[in-house]
Amino acid sequence: YLAELDSLYKSGKLVFSSSCEKLRNSYEWTGFRNGLYEGTGKLYEEGQLLYEGGWVSGLYEGAGSRYEDQILLYQGDFAAGIYEGNGQLYDTEGNLVYQGGFLRGKFEGEGVLMEEEKLLYEGGFKQGLYEGNGREYDSDTGNVIYEGGFVKGCYEGEGVLFHPKTRFKVYEGGFRQSSYDGQ
Repeated sequence: YLAELDSLYKSGKLVFSSSCEKLRNSYEWTGFRNGLYEGTGKLYEEGQLLYEGGWVSGLYEGAGSRYEDQILLYQGDFAAGIYEGNGQLYDTEGNLVYQGGFLRGKFEGEGVLMEEEKLLYEGGFKQGLYEGNGREYDSDTGNVIYEGGFVKGCYEGEGVLFHPKTRFKVYEGGFRQSSYDGQ
């Protein structure tokens, strides 16, 4: 079976459709090595684009785009099939959810988190949680509700808490695990 695919590729750009009822996939590749996708290509399922971008040893690698029901879900960098590097993550309606760094499929480094096109957080992330300096926003008003340090998703260290509607300062000082910890 794999020898047939290799021979299809040798004639130029690989275009293959599976006759298997369960798979119903088709592929377009610029490379194919040892029975695995290599180079750049597109993966389709039942005629709909699932992925377009780089491949190494059969896994998403480098710049690519992941789709579901013809809606872009992720665009950015991959490593060994996982989100890694910079990218944008979208919900199933096509709205931006996150833009920034990824490490092993989790938010990492500087990024912006959104919900229904409203800014929820901008700042640092570590293992998918708020980490370092950042700003948290109220989802109803769009106003900053906290600005300062975060550790493992909690307010930590120096920061300022704001009223979500009036934007008045509620507290300025130290925080420990999202509780006031000042003088």
